[in-house]
Amino acid sequence: MLHTRTLDDTGEAEFRPGVVIEADAIDLADEFERQFFGDVILFTVERLTALDFPQQVLSSDAIAATLDAVRAEMTLRYRTRHANIVNKLAALTALLNSPVHWWHAPEHTGARAQFRVFLDNMQRNFGTDSPGHARIASEGHWQPWRQRQLAALTRFHADRDAWNRALAALSPNRE
Repeated sequence: MLHTRTLDDTGEAEFRPGVVIEADAIDLADEFERQFFGDVILFTVERLTALDFPQQVLSSDAIAATLDAVRAEMTLRYRTRHANIVNKLAALTALLNSPVHWWHAPEHTGARAQFRVFLDNMQRNFGTDSPGHARIASEGHWQPWRQRQLAALTRFHADRDAWNRALAALSPNRE
């Protein structure tokens, strides 16, 4: 989920914008929010394309209804995955904390500590109280995203016409 990329010059890892790293804490909330709303627009466009958009001009009400329906479906899908992840994190935490396993031997103290850092980051980003999940569930976060996405979709034809005019103005006159 970190979308690790490697810098050409140094070979060091870099992360997408929205991934915040402070010491051992990694915050994916911004990236998670963008991923969710990116999925909403992607699957909305896919559904609109099945309705022959953009060749067929659709009403803004039809576009808004499609966008809202896709968001509701994606919210349910993400909630279902979130519940599964929360259960798996609880099971993994119980395993890590159970003293009967071999990893509780003194020579594995460092490895256990590193695994706890990993598990803390998983809890922070995907656990019950993860900020990313709270954001995508929030109507307050949805409304600005909805406005921008709806505007982009409903202005598509006008934007395409403006681009065509701008590009035509740059082309040499061929007579």
